[in-house]
Amino acid sequence: MEPTESETGAQVQQPEPEERQRSTCQHCRQPLFKDWLWGWMHTASGYLCQDPTTGERLCQPATPA
Repeated sequence: MEPTESETGAQVQQPEPEERQRSTCQHCRQPLFKDWLWGWMHTASGYLCQDPTTGERLCQPATPA
């Protein structure tokens, strides 16, 4: 017999991409989306900003403008 969802723990469903909030980063001007778990994230490079010319990771976190 399979356990029910209440027995295994309810899972939080991640919103569909079109339902996510979108913005632009004030540090590197890359597009952002608001992740349901981590907060603001860059669409291409993750949580930390990335230098647009060198691709080097910077210490600034994704911050909406």
